[in-house]
Amino acid sequence: MRLTGLSKKDMEKGKADMPQKMIVGLIAQLIMVYVLTLLIAATGTVGAKAGAKLAALVWLGFVATILLGNVLWEGKPSKLWILNSAQWLVALAVMGAILAAW
Repeated sequence: MRLTGLSKKDMEKGKADMPQKMIVGLIAQLIMVYVLTLLIAATGTVGAKAGAKLAALVWLGFVATILLGNVLWEGKPSKLWILNSAQWLVALAVMGAILAAW
């Protein structure tokens, strides 16, 4: 909360539409998995390690760089970028490992 600049009151206001946010978030994750699946298939990536490596490259080239804009242009703390970027790195690496091993 400290890194985002939100108060407990702000967080409480956001709870009202939480189900809708969760549904939209789930759809976004499914789209990400689908696109990563297409990329893994297109590159012929096989095996958990190779899948995690490909997903980490996707993270580095797209996710980490896009999230950096929050620090550069929106004045968000760099610690928030590290936290959010690390979360996406882990999520993508796990997705890539599972999909390429499957």
